[in-house]
Amino acid sequence: MYQTAAKSDVAFDPAPLPHRRVDWGAARHALARLRADVEGDAIEDFRLAIDGDQGEERFQAFLRRPGARALLRERPDLPGTLDDWATLDRLPPGTLGRRYAELAREDGVRVADIARASNEREDARERAPDAVRRWFADRMVCNHDLLHTLTGYGRDVAGELGLLAFSF
Repeated sequence: MYQTAAKSDVAFDPAPLPHRRVDWGAARHALARLRADVEGDAIEDFRLAIDGDQGEERFQAFLRRPGARALLRERPDLPGTLDDWATLDRLPPGTLGRRYAELAREDGVRVADIARASNEREDARERAPDAVRRWFADRMVCNHDLLHTLTGYGRDVAGELGLLAFSF
């Protein structure tokens, strides 16, 4: 199973990270690349370019929610759970987990690989400098793929752009 965060740092109480601005030039460049190659890094490049402070704001909001500390203690492996298609296939037909497994298999998506690639990006340590933020970021990667299932947006250029617009 894929796991990025050591569970020993649960007492962690992070101050917000420094301000990150939206990089409109990088976003425009990523959109141009996306039109040519939906399979490459352009989607993630675009998302990160327009994210600015939103990722850190979502993380800080998560920390204020009831149950956040319990999740931090346990740090369930959501990428590993979503990549366990055999277990998800045993869920009742029509459930989110079962439908996700069907689409992930059809598209050949392994969310742990996507999360790992995101954590290997050049700016990954700036965006998520500690294990807890990396764990949280991995969950956001999972969220994107679950949203494909919930919204019905495909993994083609139009679907990715529609989902990005829906998400933001």
